[in-house]
Amino acid sequence: MNKILQNILSRRSVREYKLEQIPKESLDQILLAGRYAASGWNNQSWKFIAIQDRKTLITLSDALKQSILNFDSIDDENSHLHYLKKRAESAYDLFYGAPTLVIVTGDKDNYMSRDDCALATGNMMLMATELNIGSCWLNQLVNFTEAPEIRALFDTLKIPENYNIYASLALGYAAKDFKKIIDKKDDVIEII
Repeated sequence: MNKILQNILSRRSVREYKLEQIPKESLDQILLAGRYAASGWNNQSWKFIAIQDRKTLITLSDALKQSILNFDSIDDENSHLHYLKKRAESAYDLFYGAPTLVIVTGDKDNYMSRDDCALATGNMMLMATELNIGSCWLNQLVNFTEAPEIRALFDTLKIPENYNIYASLALGYAAKDFKKIIDKKDDVIEII
């Protein structure tokens, strides 16, 4: 089977990680895959912030939890935000204990930034799969990119003020094995 297709078919979202840090060489390759993603007009108006420092990850997680708890409009008990609030009230790690988190940011004045960052994140996930490193795309920071608790960390994280967070990616070695290839819906393709 083609190697690229094999990575696409075997990639899974990992939500439980070993404490072992991924090697710098692997992180460099993952970030390079992100840098070489397609972008509208080749603007490349993204910035990737890789966090491997546990203290910084805890600070960011705490700020995110506070942002979630401060959010007023969580009425629907079936909503994703209600679920997040319950997790934020506990000791639950919003980044699943991943030893590395990559924050994918883009210029908010570039109307293509969200799409560009999505392509870059997808590339990074496939490269991680190639290196036998687990990954999981996380949207919590995306949903709270404008929260004061998160914006207050932009300087520390070296995120430009005119940028938004469009994705974050947990990276690390999976704590347990999982089924490599699962069935996907086959009624989603039409060829005309």
